[in-house]
This record gives sequence, C-alpha cells and structure tokens, in this order.
Amino acid sequence: MNRPFLRYFVTRFIISFGVLLAIYFVFIFQIIESRRDLARSMAQESISHVEIILNNMIEKTDMVEGFLHSMGEDKMRAMMENLDGKTHLQEFNLFASMLYDTPAIKGLQLLPKGIMLYSYPLAGNEAAIGDNVLEREITRETAEYAMLSGLTTIDGPRKFLQGGIAMVARNPVYLNDGTFWGFSAISMSLPEIIEPFGLNDLTRQGYEYRFVMMNFGKPVEVGSTLQHHQLKDCVSYSKLISGRRVTLHIIPRYGWLSAADACYGLIFFLVVALVIAYLATRNKQSSMDLIDALQNEKHMRELTAQAYNEAEQANKAKSNFLSAMSHDLRTPMNAIVGLCTLLARDSGNQQKVADYARKISASSQHLLGLINDILDMSKIESGKVSVNAREFSLAELIENVNTIVRPQAHGRHQAFDIHINSIEHELLIGDDLRVNQILLNLLSNAVKYTQVGGHVCLTVTEEPKRSNNNIASYIFEVRDNGMGMTEDFLKHIFEPFARSETAMNTRIQGTGLGMTITNNLIKLLGGTIDVKSREGEGTTITVNLSFKIHGVEVNDRDFFATHNISNVLIIDDDISDFKSVEVTLSEAGVKSYHARGSADAMEILASMEKDNSSISLILLDLKLENEDGVSVARTLNQSSFKDIPVIMLSSYDYSEVELDAMEAGVSHFLNKPLFLSSLKQALDTMSHRESADGRTDGKGEANILEGMNILAAEDNELNSEILVDLLSMRGAHCKVCSDGVEVVEEFSRSLPGTYDIILMDVQMPRKDGLEATRDIRNLDRSDARVIPVIAMTANAFSEDIKASLDAGMNYHVSKPIDFKLLEMCIKDARARWYCREHPDDPSCIPYMANGEVAAPERGVPYGSQAVAPDPVESEDPEIAAAREAARAQLKPQIMGASPDEYVAGDPAVPVTEQSTAPASAAAMAADQTAGAAASGASGASNSSRS
Repeated sequence: MNRPFLRYFVTRFIISFGVLLAIYFVFIFQIIESRRDLARSMAQESISHVEIILNNMIEKTDMVEGFLHSMGEDKMRAMMENLDGKTHLQEFNLFASMLYDTPAIKGLQLLPKGIMLYSYPLAGNEAAIGDNVLEREITRETAEYAMLSGLTTIDGPRKFLQGGIAMVARNPVYLNDGTFWGFSAISMSLPEIIEPFGLNDLTRQGYEYRFVMMNFGKPVEVGSTLQHHQLKDCVSYSKLISGRRVTLHIIPRYGWLSAADACYGLIFFLVVALVIAYLATRNKQSSMDLIDALQNEKHMRELTAQAYNEAEQANKAKSNFLSAMSHDLRTPMNAIVGLCTLLARDSGNQQKVADYARKISASSQHLLGLINDILDMSKIESGKVSVNAREFSLAELIENVNTIVRPQAHGRHQAFDIHINSIEHELLIGDDLRVNQILLNLLSNAVKYTQVGGHVCLTVTEEPKRSNNNIASYIFEVRDNGMGMTEDFLKHIFEPFARSETAMNTRIQGTGLGMTITNNLIKLLGGTIDVKSREGEGTTITVNLSFKIHGVEVNDRDFFATHNISNVLIIDDDISDFKSVEVTLSEAGVKSYHARGSADAMEILASMEKDNSSISLILLDLKLENEDGVSVARTLNQSSFKDIPVIMLSSYDYSEVELDAMEAGVSHFLNKPLFLSSLKQALDTMSHRESADGRTDGKGEANILEGMNILAAEDNELNSEILVDLLSMRGAHCKVCSDGVEVVEEFSRSLPGTYDIILMDVQMPRKDGLEATRDIRNLDRSDARVIPVIAMTANAFSEDIKASLDAGMNYHVSKPIDFKLLEMCIKDARARWYCREHPDDPSCIPYMANGEVAAPERGVPYGSQAVAPDPVESEDPEIAAAREAARAQLKPQIMGASPDEYVAGDPAVPVTEQSTAPASAAAMAADQTAGAAASGASGASNSSRS
C-alpha cells in the first residue's frame, strides 16, 4: 500500500468513524430510551397487577362483611356482645376456608369492636387473638381512620404480633342502624405476597426492582432486589391504590446498556467505518490516478512541447553561435595563415619576422581562448566539473588577478582599482582556480565592454562572521562605467551563446559563453551572483562566496611588536586607499597617520619627534596628485628621517622606476591592495636583506634552461620537432621519446644525474604519461624520486591536473607551452631544493610552511617576481661525477652555476607527498591568460559579456 493511499485512507477513516461515532451515540441513546420505555411499561404492568391483587384482597374483606350481614344482625350482635371468639365460629371458619386460596394469605380475621377474636386459620395467629387494634398504638391510627371513614385501609407491611412481616387490609363493618360492629380483615405475609404481586416475574425477566408503599407519609419497602445499581438510575412508576401511594423502581440487572452491547456496537461501527473509508479511498485513488494520468499526459505534452521549443531554440542559438563564431574563429585563423605566408616571403627581414611572430602569438592566444571557452562550456553541460579544494592565499589570488587584468586595462587607458575591506582571513581552503577564473571572466568583460579611458574597480569585502564556525564569507564586487546592458538582456545574461546587440554592433569579439561559465562555476562553489546594469551607465556584478579558514589564527600584534612597528605613516592622496590600509593595520594593533604629500609627511614626522614619538615605517604611494612617490622618497632620504624604512605601494608596474626608487631610499615594493601577509613578508625580507644580498651573486637571472639535459615524452612528431628546436634556442639539450614505455626505458638506462628534468606528455600510445611517471618514481635509483617531472599536455582541466600530481608529477603545464612559465617552474624547483638544504636562510621564508619546505602551489614560484636562490655545493659525489660524465659526452652549455652546484629535481616534495600535492591548475590558467594579456589588445580575455 503506497503512502498517498494510506494517507487518504486514514483521513477518510477518521471522518467516517467520526460521523458513525455520532450516529452510534444517537443509536445508543435510542436503545437506552427504548429500554427505559420498556421498563416503564413493565413497571406499569406490575403495579396494575399489584392493584388487582390488593383489590382482590379488599374484595375478600367485603365478602367476609357480606357473610356477616348474611348471618343476620342478631348473630352479629351476639358475636359483638359475647366477645368470646366462639360464637358462630364454625360458620366463619367454613366460609373463610373457601376464601383461603393462596399461601400469601396469613389469615382471615373478624375483629368485633376492634378486638381480633376470630382467625382462619388459627394456627400461627394465636398470639394476635385478643389484640385490640383500636387501642394498640401502632395500629390505632389506621384502624380509627377506617372506622371513621368507612373505607378499607391497608396497614403495613410491619411486624405482626403473631410473628413475621405482613400487611393487613381492614374493612369496617356496621350494623343496620349504623353502629360500628368491628372489622373484617385479611392479613398477607411477606415475602409470600411478592409472588401474587407478580414481582418475581420482573426478576425472571432480568430486572432488579424496589417496591415501596407510603404508610401515612412514610415510605415502607415491600420488596427489593436492587443490588448492582443505585435508585437514581432506575425508572419509577407510582399509583394511588386504596388511598395509598405505591411506587415501583425498576432497572435491568446489567444496566440500560451492558459493556458487551457497547463493545459490539462500537466494533460494528468501526468495521463499517473501515469499509466506508476503504471504498471511499479506493474511489478517490482511482479518481486521482485518472487525474494524475491526465495531468501526466498533459505534462508530457508540455514537456514535449518545451523540449521541442528548447531544442529549436538551442539549434537556433547554436546556429547563431556558429554563424557568429565563424567570424571570430576565422579571424585569428586567417591572421595566422596570412602571417605564415608573409613570414615565408619576408624570412630575410628580421624586423618583419619578429613583428609577424608577435602577431601570430597574439592570434594564437586569442584562438586558444575561444577554444577554451567552448571546452569549458562543454564540460559544464556534461556535469564533469568538480571542486578541487586546497589551501590558497587570498592575497596571492588578488595579486595574480591584478597582474593579468591591469595590463589589459592599461592597454585601453582605463583606470583599474582594487579595494579590500575588513579582510581578517587571508589563508583559505577552496578551489582558487575556479575563483580565479570567475574574477578573470568578470574583470575581462568589464575591461572589454568599458570604453577607452573608462574605470573598472574590484572590491573584496569579508563579511562579519555570524557564528563560531570555521567559515569566512566574501563579497567580490566588479564595477565599471562601460556600455551597460538593457533590462531585457539581463533576463538572458546567463543563457549560452547569448550576446547583447550592443556588443555585437560594436564588433567586440566573444563567444557568448563567459557569463554562462561564470554562473555555473559560482553555483558549483555554492555561491551567488547578482547583476545590476543600466545601458550607457555601467554594470555592477556582486559575487558571494564562502571558504573554509585554513590553519590557526596568527597573532599579528605579536609580529609587529617583534619588529618594533607601532606607528606607520601612509603617504597617499587617495583617502579611500588610506582608510583601507588603516583598517588593515589597526586590526594588527598598529596606528596609522595620513599624509597627502612630502610637506604633510615632514610636518607629521617633525611633530611626532617633538612629542618624543616616532614613525616606525612609511608606506608611500608611487603616484601622487602633485608629485611622484620617488621624489617624496628622495626628500625623506635627504632629511633627518632617512633611517625610517620606506615601502613603496603601487597599482602599476614599478619596474621602470625601481632603480631610481631604490637609490632614493625605498627599501621594498608592494602591489596594491595591501594585504597584511604581504606587508609581513616584506618586513621579514627587509630584516634579512643584508644576509640575502651577501649571498646573491647575480647569476640567478641567467637563462635557467641554459645547459640543461631534458628528457621529453611526446608522441606527435611535429610537436617533438618544435619542442627540440625551442629548447635548443634556449641552450638546452632534449632527448625525445615517442611513448611512455620508451621514456621509462631511456631513464632506466641513463646514469643517475644524466637528466635535469622530465617533460611528460599524458596521452600516449602503449603507456600514458601517468603510468610512466609512477614507474619512474618506483625505480630503484637515487634520482628517481627527486627529478622534477612536469606534465606537458593538452589536458587542461582541474581533474587532469590533480591526476598528474597524484601520479607523482611536480608541475602541470598545459599546451601550448609557455616557456616563461616553464622557466618559473624550474626556478621554483631549484629554490625549493636549496631551501631544503638551507632552511635557516632568510630568503627561504616564502617557501617554508610549518618549519618545512612547502609543496609548490599552482605550479609557479612564490610571488610573481620570485627568483630562485643560487645553489651551493652539497651534491652526492657519485651523482655529481656521473652527471659530469654524461654532460661531457653530450657537450651541453652549462648554465650560470657549475654542474657541481646543482641537484636536479625537487627534494622538497617526497613521493609520498606528491600524490597529495595541491593541484597547480592555475599554471594553466596563468599560462593561457597571461599570454593573452602580454600580447596586447588582441590578446585580451576572450570571455564575452553575456
């Protein structure tokens, strides 16, 4: 029985049983009333029978009176005068014997002058002979009433002199002259009188009764069988008989309604209710099934129509998309084909070759972006996108976004600002790759759809925690003053392939998938997105995301107290930027002072010096309204406050002014917005500057690939040729294997230290790159577990990246290969090797976590401008000798450090940790997007505003 049927059945049973219960109570009431009416009839019939019996007795007294008158007045007078009880006794006994017809008659008596002298039978009545009823107190009242009234009276029941309980009927007898002669009487004994009265019939018929006669205002009980009930529960019937009120109380022995009758009736109505409920429910279920079938049929028709409409719309949208993308895809492809033709024609002109190569790279990046959008959308629609939660830094995330977006905005002469508010937690656990993709899509759209000279702003706010859980919520707001969107288009903004007419009319390139992908990624992360826009005024997009807080809270107050930082002077002409930094520092217990330029700064410094106070640190903005930050730094450096460290803050690339600023006294550079972790890292670096500078010899910036021996696995012959040539251009020697089996065999045959790094394709015949990497890691040789293995594959999704790292690879670089990113990965591997050997080196602080070298994050070195520390001599002599022999045979060009100084691989990540190393998918994202940003306007982000 299904649940709806049971629910309907219970409902209808309750209703049916409720109605039947009311009917049952009415039925019970009627039964009780009918039984009471029957009992009243029985009582009435019994009283009538009693009346007949009493009247019969009275008639017998009348007959005795007639007997006396029939004897004649003389005999009557003789009996009255003699008073001997013998006169005419024989005649009386003869007549009385004829009237003695029931054992209930105790005796027939004659009472001349009220004295009982005659009794038939005499036996049993001897004690009453001679009793004068007119004189005895207990009988005088009724006897005198009968004598004076001439009416027959009934006395009793009471205890008689002759013994027992009896009733007596006295009939007054008078002579012809009216002289009172005496009484003729008949006495009836109890309980023998009950049978003649017919009361035993009530008992036999199942009734209990109580029979009462009124005797001069007092109730006298004649008989009673009432045991199980109270008098108030009985029905009563009263009647006046011979001047006396008689009352019969009667009730059935088991009451008006027995428990058995009540149970049987209740069970009957319960069964009826169940039957009614079942039939009603079955009918209802049949009706509902019919209705459901009709509704399902209607719904299926609607779904069919909807599916048809959706399919028609999808086909139309895809047709429109293919029509629109025909131009977008062909534009970079035509450029590549045409530029290749021009490149062949002008191969002797180095200047044109360089220009053509740059344009081919930009067109390729744009084409790659279009393909990536289509692939992302395809994966989202197939439901194969998953969340890859890991540790990440919010500061690094924003810095990476800033690094990519700012060149795009700068290329369109747009103002790009990033503001942070109330950021308490920077180290989080979540899918930073997806967050990075979301922000890049939104900001790239903002830049793309904002006019030249416009304004784009990203604001990141941490919401106050509402509970003590380990979750932090953030609001990412992207705001621009660009072309905006209509209200009608906002309803379709998240639909695939949708593009506004304004965007299409302006010929801005895009797929119409950017906002669809972004919306799906936000939902995947459990967040929300809200879009507000007005055409011609701009757009504001608000994204809400929550992340788990990583690790234990760090006491920032202790950090700044240890570094003697209590007062900070902030030189910035933007009050909002000052407020943001002030809030950040105040949470760490540091007081902030604001100056708009050098004059204000000198005034504040002098005032504090006068008050015996001092500024511990100066944060200086690079670009001020009336003067630049370098000149302000130079002014401070030439004053008495030159010993105060100065950190320059900038929203722009400061590489052009870096040398001038350092000569002017700037100690360090930080990008805006200012995160507390970035400032703490800068202070740590500054405090160890001397030791770090003493160790650096300038060779770290050399071509990192120079002289390296690389083992590569690539099954595509053309790709292999390109890879070898590109690596040779950078001074590296490359050995290419066509599949996973060959690369494992080649590495097994080579001496330890022969190869510095392995570039591993993933999809290959015979044995894929994942299995090959596992086999290499399991080889019994000294360098098998430490040689860096970099995935070099077209598999660019986060699941593919995680699979690579789980197989034992160190980094994941997606095709096409960005050699700048590859060099960064190699620098990162060298730096982590060095820091494992020298953990106390201050320059290793960025690479440490909990006292140990951390696994590489996102496949790139720490920070956007990190340089690996120079290595030192600490290699195993046998490995070094084998390496040098192999290199001598291959005659490579050795990079800046000698062979003895470099150990290949990344010992910072043991095999046991490599399987769980954080996915470095942002390397792929940075590769694709940074390349687009670097190529200028044509390489800008290709996610269109939907």
